[in-house]
Amino acid sequence: MQNAISALQSCQPYAMLPADKYSEWKVLDLSFTPQDFGGAS
Repeated sequence: MQNAISALQSCQPYAMLPADKYSEWKVLDLSFTPQDFGGAS
């Protein structure tokens, strides 16, 4: 989990998310599984 958080933080800033719509996207619910990273099955 910490690796996923670090990866998302290092990708900032997110230019594809418009600042004027911040109230709509300020909380993103993202789900990950080990398969998403090519890891354990």
